[in-house]
Amino acid sequence: NKVLDYNNQHKKDLATSLELMTLQTFDYNEDNNKNSQTTP
Repeated sequence: NKVLDYNNQHKKDLATSLELMTLQTFDYNEDNNKNSQTTP
């Protein structure tokens, strides 16, 4: 049962990491869009 719990926790951590990376990428793209719009 410990192995199963560990795997579940690891999946949650992985999902959280992926979500954070996705959010960071989205923010980065948003910033780039703003910069390209203000640049003539």
